[in-house]
Amino acid sequence: MPANANLKKLLGQLQSIQKQEITCRNKLTALEIKSLDITTKNTVHPSAIEKRIRQKKWKGLLDTSQQKQRKLLANINSFIELNRTKSLLASQKDNLIKPYLTNLHKPLKKQANWPALKEELIIALKKKNKKTKTINNYINFLESFDYKKSLKLTNQISEKQNERIQQSADRWFAAFAKEYYTNIAASVNLNELPHRTTSQIKANHKQAAKLCSDHWVALKKIFTATPGQQKKQLEGIFSKTDAMIQKLLPCALSLYKQSISNKHSIASIDDISIENGSLIRELLLIIMASKKIAYVLTNPNTKIYNDWVQASKKTTITYKEPKVQLVTIDNLKKQGSKYNNKLIKVKGKITRVKITHKFRKVISYAFITNGKNEIRITLPHIKIDSGGMVLGSYAQVTGKWLQKNKESYDKPSLALDRISYSTLSKTHWPSWVALQLNNIYEANPHSLNIQHSWKPGSNGAINPIKYSLI
Repeated sequence: MPANANLKKLLGQLQSIQKQEITCRNKLTALEIKSLDITTKNTVHPSAIEKRIRQKKWKGLLDTSQQKQRKLLANINSFIELNRTKSLLASQKDNLIKPYLTNLHKPLKKQANWPALKEELIIALKKKNKKTKTINNYINFLESFDYKKSLKLTNQISEKQNERIQQSADRWFAAFAKEYYTNIAASVNLNELPHRTTSQIKANHKQAAKLCSDHWVALKKIFTATPGQQKKQLEGIFSKTDAMIQKLLPCALSLYKQSISNKHSIASIDDISIENGSLIRELLLIIMASKKIAYVLTNPNTKIYNDWVQASKKTTITYKEPKVQLVTIDNLKKQGSKYNNKLIKVKGKITRVKITHKFRKVISYAFITNGKNEIRITLPHIKIDSGGMVLGSYAQVTGKWLQKNKESYDKPSLALDRISYSTLSKTHWPSWVALQLNNIYEANPHSLNIQHSWKPGSNGAINPIKYSLI
């Protein structure tokens, strides 16, 4: 046991930390309740959005989403800072108690200065007019107190509290991702973004691709930086990525306007159009990852933190992509049997999308053309347009070519492939991060192995919001 003077000082310091912890916990609880309120509101949010989309009230949708986005971001930043404070206070408390752990693990009866302290305590309690029975009960409680058991219970309570806070954080992040995505889609639909020339679009895409690559590396290295560096770097990643998305939005609109005059024929610019849609989605994933990691860093003594650290060490930025042959639609029409049962990819423009119900099972059909010929794409159980690939989209689609596909009435079609992020995440850092953010934001809805252009309209890029996928 510490000497009497040291004990008073220690108890005073612990009491001060406890007061700060109570204040911090109350603020966190208030934000947790707010996050539940947001979740409730978001259950009716899609119907409100759907109404505005039908009425094409893009300005109202944009203004609302921007206001909500700003408020959500402010609350997210407060939530992260409060959780950081909570962790720092817990660490300060642990450091104060650390020198006395050996004594704390010993029962009071076995400690050398307990008899003297016991006498002092009894005298002090008598001065406060405490009854003999009350004093004896208090002394018995202290002598029977088991610090190890108490610490175990405290840790269990702390773990449950961390789980609850984690769920609240994810609710904040998911709500923010929804409003941010709505903001993007509404911006493009307003049709007021400045025009971009082909050379400007190419330059912006080159910058965006490099930024994505650089930021994945930076996010991977963040766990080895000092706390001060981590905060600064994450704020930089967020702001730079946000600025790049704003640069890509006029590109999306300009590319779409060029595609209107190019009804079904495929031009070289259409490859850039496909890349544009993928880049915008990936950049938003990086934005959400920066906030998620900022939160994870506030919990250094938890399993979730350790999982992220281990993943950053074990995974790589790049991975060896399986070789999948790019086959022209003309070749599939002429020599379909040559590619039967093979995984291939095709490029073209989506001309039709059809959703049917066969034996109570949803089956999606999409038709893709190169301007001369057309093939069918099939996808069971999922509405293919829910991710935003709709009539008029340019797309690169990967799947298994089947000369006789039973889900296509035994006609030739491409059975759409799905990406296994759980497999990729074992070695690939961006895939691991995408998997962790699955309940917050899916850059690739339903994990469909497709890349497609960003298409304005009430049935296009806004679809993931309409279908509540974000």
